[in-house]
Amino acid sequence: MFQKLYRLLFMFLWVLIPATKIFVWLVMGKNYKIASDYIPFYYLGAVFQAFCSFYGVGYLRAKNTKGAFSSSIFGAVINAAINIGTIKLLGLHAAAVSTFISFLGMWMIREKQNRSELGITISWKEFWLLLETDLLICIFSILGNIWFNLIFLILGTISFLIVNRKDFITILNTFKKKRDKKQ
Repeated sequence: MFQKLYRLLFMFLWVLIPATKIFVWLVMGKNYKIASDYIPFYYLGAVFQAFCSFYGVGYLRAKNTKGAFSSSIFGAVINAAINIGTIKLLGLHAAAVSTFISFLGMWMIREKQNRSELGITISWKEFWLLLETDLLICIFSILGNIWFNLIFLILGTISFLIVNRKDFITILNTFKKKRDKKQ
């Protein structure tokens, strides 16, 4: 289940990051265009926050709220330290990057602490490849122009649909069965 979750979320960013950038550039006023540069790393932070929530179930199952608390405190401390330490170097990007890195660190702790409790096996090669691809898309989206993001959007959408086609077919079949039952 976790493999499907990380694959879906990581690959959804292949679509969401360039689509958001294009949307902001075309729809929002000039004053808001700079905001589109911070969004990609916040998206990555949100993905790892979802992973943290997923693994938080292990703490509930094991009745180990201390583990949930300590990993959350770790994430908060890392977030503050990176934010303060890099604000002069990265400017407002420091907040977005520190959010991503802190949730990544928090998830890594939760994954290690809950590995035996949840029995989740991760294909690390695939996981890191998808994360690295997301990081590259974040960077190139920030540095690239609208045409570059449009190319990423097209390629990302095609890749997302091809890789996740079985899951989409399953979802569609479920909706069809429910619709047929109602009729």
